[in-house]
Amino acid sequence: MKSALRGALIASLLLPAPSIADSVWGDFDALSDTEVPEGGEKDIFAGRLTLGYLASSGNTDTSSFNGKLVMGWDLEKWRHATMFSGIRSEENNVTTAENYQAGYKADRKFGEKNYLFATLAWEQDEFSGFEKRTTEAVGYGRRVLETDSQLLDLEIGAGARQSELTDGTERDETIGRVAGNYKWTFTETSDFGQQLMVESGSENTYTESVTQLSVKVMGNLDLAVSYTVKRNSSVPLGNEKMDTYTTVSVQYDF
Repeated sequence: MKSALRGALIASLLLPAPSIADSVWGDFDALSDTEVPEGGEKDIFAGRLTLGYLASSGNTDTSSFNGKLVMGWDLEKWRHATMFSGIRSEENNVTTAENYQAGYKADRKFGEKNYLFATLAWEQDEFSGFEKRTTEAVGYGRRVLETDSQLLDLEIGAGARQSELTDGTERDETIGRVAGNYKWTFTETSDFGQQLMVESGSENTYTESVTQLSVKVMGNLDLAVSYTVKRNSSVPLGNEKMDTYTTVSVQYDF
């Protein structure tokens, strides 16, 4: 029991908060929340790098490493973002977690608060029952709330998903996609974010929720605490439908 608790704690501290929710891309605020996705004469590049490593020895030898890189370009009519992440954890020389992700999203802005988007995402996570999963989606997004301290973006779209499960099953399905990103800046150095995404197809409905609180430490360095819930309605026998992560991470914006 102690070994399991120790492994869970290490994973919770090192697993990168997925989001943007990596699929929503809303937490990439280095591009200036007061302007995106509105139009304007700008050409801004920004990035966010997260790295973590933890090892312990004694009754149980454990080690975990995670890395994540997000880059974005905000142009007058377009916004582009790319993401790469990976994590690997071991306990007594046995791999207990291994996840790799990559994604791209493009927004075509029009009007004051509207945009069309296209996304492409790839993920490999054998421990969740999915050998690999690729998702493509297009749709419409709108900034429905914007004040000095609060922002809310909503998206709706459709696409396709191809999955290879660890039991050898292959799934090709059409999906519907809805997503939302809310941010509340309640002090000059602190903000709260809530992101939600649902991708539903005939074989599986995938839901991802990320709740995050971040505080600026110094300069471009932030400390973020987040709680993530990821759920698949259909998984191979022997796998849990829902995973939850409580994460503490240090982020550097450039």
